[in-house]
Amino acid sequence: MMQSEYINYETRVAAFFQREGINSLSGDGEEFFSWQACDCCKTPLGGSREKASGYSPTTNEVKEYEVCLDCLYYVAYGQLDDITMAD
Repeated sequence: MMQSEYINYETRVAAFFQREGINSLSGDGEEFFSWQACDCCKTPLGGSREKASGYSPTTNEVKEYEVCLDCLYYVAYGQLDDITMAD
């Protein structure tokens, strides 16, 4: 991933959190394949997804999403995994 692509990715994830008003994102641990875009980063590529939930302190509700594994990793560790970063 080139630096400009990574910055674009970070921007899309930050916009998702702001738009949804959530402060966390947790996957359920059960991967499945989907051709649908990731709800978080909007990547149009098919791939592994997990059902995930995010808490909105503003509305005091838990929201449900289908997100790619990259987004779950990014949210948990603050960066993408080494293999993705090396590409």
